[in-house]
Amino acid sequence: MVKRFKRFLAMVCTAALFVGSINIPVEAASATEKEEYTGFPTSQTADVKKYGGTVKNGIVCYDIDKVIDEPEAPTYEAFVKGVKKEEQTDVVSSSKGLYKDIIKNRDWYSYGSKYIYNQLDTNEKKLYRKMYSYCLYLLTNANSNNKIATNYKLVTMELNGKKKKDYVSPAFDFGKLGISRKRAFELYIIFTYENPQFYFIDQVVYYRSASSFSITFYEKFKDSVSRAKVTNSIFDVVDKYAQQVIKMPNDEQKARKAEELIMTRNSYCFARKIPGKSFTEDYDQTIYSTFKLGYTVCAGYCKGVLAVLAKAGMGCIAVTSSNHAWNLVKVNGKWYNLDATWDDSDSGVFDRANFLKSDGYMTANDISDAWGNPAHQRDNEWSNAPSCLVNYGQAWPAAYANINKKVDSAESKLAAIKTNLSNVYTPTLLKTTIKVKLSKSTYLYNGKARKPSVKVTMNGKVLSPVEYTVKYANGRTNPGVYKVKVTLKSLTGYKASKTVKFAVIPKRNDLTSVKNVADGVSVKWTKGTGNISGYEVQVSPVKNFSKGVKSKKIGKVAKVSTTLKNLESGKKYYFRIRTYKANASGVAYSNWSPVRSIKVK
Repeated sequence: MVKRFKRFLAMVCTAALFVGSINIPVEAASATEKEEYTGFPTSQTADVKKYGGTVKNGIVCYDIDKVIDEPEAPTYEAFVKGVKKEEQTDVVSSSKGLYKDIIKNRDWYSYGSKYIYNQLDTNEKKLYRKMYSYCLYLLTNANSNNKIATNYKLVTMELNGKKKKDYVSPAFDFGKLGISRKRAFELYIIFTYENPQFYFIDQVVYYRSASSFSITFYEKFKDSVSRAKVTNSIFDVVDKYAQQVIKMPNDEQKARKAEELIMTRNSYCFARKIPGKSFTEDYDQTIYSTFKLGYTVCAGYCKGVLAVLAKAGMGCIAVTSSNHAWNLVKVNGKWYNLDATWDDSDSGVFDRANFLKSDGYMTANDISDAWGNPAHQRDNEWSNAPSCLVNYGQAWPAAYANINKKVDSAESKLAAIKTNLSNVYTPTLLKTTIKVKLSKSTYLYNGKARKPSVKVTMNGKVLSPVEYTVKYANGRTNPGVYKVKVTLKSLTGYKASKTVKFAVIPKRNDLTSVKNVADGVSVKWTKGTGNISGYEVQVSPVKNFSKGVKSKKIGKVAKVSTTLKNLESGKKYYFRIRTYKANASGVAYSNWSPVRSIKVK
């Protein structure tokens, strides 16, 4: 009886977190019931009423009358002021404002499912990919310098005649893609449940017009550096759990291990009601609650199971009803229901009543909420998810292959669609200028490749290497002039590039003789070494070559002498020589030889 009550409570607490296609009026119950049935405390419920919002599938939906202010991302100084000192350790250097890269290189695609995505039509996939691209950008980029595109934008809007601020994405235009408002919302639900890695998405959608909407983000993760720390902390746990699952001997044991790990780590509770906490945001709808707080609800349970099993290479899907969320898991080539929320007794003894069960079993043992909605009746957006025909261990009907052919076909194409989802959003960038200083501008040829380091500054601030790319020209082993191009990365919020040059100079050669001859002065030298283009000989009436300089280039490396004519008789002249190498980027000259002199006859 206690267990059955808990299942009912789990449904009740998620009833308005997943209210299907109907809009639940906020004033439909007493204050106590409102908090219980909508999943939002009174303050949040008051906001919905104040700004004319509705609750749908656990998402608060608002229609924007107009956008009052949509500023650029905050300045570096504003960022530093808003982050606690202890959070800046090993991230921001107060003396130089440098950013240390703390995002680990992970295969972010591997933490979710794309079964339903692969069955969408062309335009539906486009909308999905736009949301995916933007969230992937926020997940994988971090920066603490200058104007920060990777920090959320705080937008001021007018809703229901009143001003409201929130952290919102750019507008995603579904109308131009021929997608209805209802279908666009379904695609948003699919997107959030297929991608648990985007844990920072909030439970609010703003419709900017009849044909576009913006998604929102939890304020807690608004700055990209602290968000990066949370990201690594969450997925370090997911990766560890996935490795434990992989080591299990068969699919059934792998699914059992994943469910057990999630249940062991969590107790059922809304984030706003966690003992000793005073959260004002609904983290329980994401895997932040699952892997960081230890308290979550059905959304957190099923997304946690999905992240772990997907990372372990198991077939897994998260699905929702009007009031609940759970998983479908593929074991030994067949699909089954798995409900970790209902199996978790919070007592350390796990119930397996909802582990690898058929659709028929889940229906026969279901409970309906206060509005008569069954917990395990899938919403329309999951109509293409696989059928679960029998409980684990029972014989499957021959018709199985045909019934689940479509979704199993989708599963086989996961590697292909990963490429389609690899593009990362590029924000609107502001034009600026940068200064680039090379650690060294001249190198003496020694047969080894040269690669000077760069120091990049923007608006007087030194940038971190993670904020720009450096491209070196090829062939830097030989003498010549070489380009170095520095380009700002989009994560800085700016657009700029700068090309500078350095030279690998050939080795010096020397004059061997300077003699008067009948028609001038004969100059001889040692043959230059290395890959050179020729020689340059100079003559001047002053020893420091400050005036009256005449130059002569010899473009044949094998030639080691020349005659300089039209020099004034009876006057002393000074001579020197150097080698040079010409390439597409310029001419690199060696150092000058020691000076020789002669009085012209």
